[in-house]
Amino acid sequence: MNGLKSFMLPALLVLHATTPLAGQVTLAFRAGAGMSRIAFTGVELNEVEPRSGMTVGASLTVPVAPRIGIEFWGAFTQRGATVTISQLGELSYRLNYVQLSALGRATVPVTAERVSVHLFVGPAAGLETSCTGTFTSVLQPIELVEHCDSDQLNTPSTSLDFGVVGGAGTHFALADRVGLSLDLLYTLGLRSTYAGELDRTARNRDMTVQAGLVMPIGKRRPPEARAGEPGRSTRGVATGWLPRAQPPGAPGTIAAPSQSGSATPTISPVSGSTQIPWIRPNAPARSTSCTSRPHDSTSATSSDDHPIPGEVSMAMPPSMG
Repeated sequence: MNGLKSFMLPALLVLHATTPLAGQVTLAFRAGAGMSRIAFTGVELNEVEPRSGMTVGASLTVPVAPRIGIEFWGAFTQRGATVTISQLGELSYRLNYVQLSALGRATVPVTAERVSVHLFVGPAAGLETSCTGTFTSVLQPIELVEHCDSDQLNTPSTSLDFGVVGGAGTHFALADRVGLSLDLLYTLGLRSTYAGELDRTARNRDMTVQAGLVMPIGKRRPPEARAGEPGRSTRGVATGWLPRAQPPGAPGTIAAPSQSGSATPTISPVSGSTQIPWIRPNAPARSTSCTSRPHDSTSATSSDDHPIPGEVSMAMPPSMG
């Protein structure tokens, strides 16, 4: 049984060291691709097709409770859509945003914390960096590329977008301080991106798949270093350390008197008993064992046997018997 414990404990420590500790800040660099569309109201359109785009960014996860944290995202993302207007042609909108979000995150371990799943949801704000439209006419082979605010398109856009982000993902431990995260996110735009005078709205809808490398910030102390701190027990830590020696005068200890020829007290590595030999030439010795019991009661017995674990044994000359 002891052999099994001595094998399992180091193995569990190695497995646990491959993922960030609960309560550790992590940094992730992410990239992905997605499909976005614009939900229009107040205008008759034959068809609205989604636009594909990329997203790149980073996130910082700050824990607030075991398995619960807040994830701050910053990313550059591409959105838009292609609409078909009857008897006129197609109009493709391309909108680019820098999106910032603060998401509540809940993590659940799956297999020995090497694999975990997480859910997140929270608000997001997008700062528009550009908006262009490409109009392709069906009446004549021309293509017009203009800014959304131009007189030709006359579809001004708002510079700030608000929405809600939700999604799920999984995390895989690749090495001691590197993990892989795969996430699926859906963004629901709440504010209309159309800023014109007409009674119509245009709201973003976006779904992306992202992959990222996750790294913990700061060094993580090994278990043996934390166990050696004051107030922490060293039991159960696979370090091979012995328990701390009690200071002189502490309850349950016997200090050897300083005299010529006396030996230094030793701690038995097997039984844990303290043996204090008194060496006097040409004097046969006998042993007296004292066993400490509850309520400070002490019983003394004479025996020539070896001390049992938990006893304090002394070899004393006959004159002190």
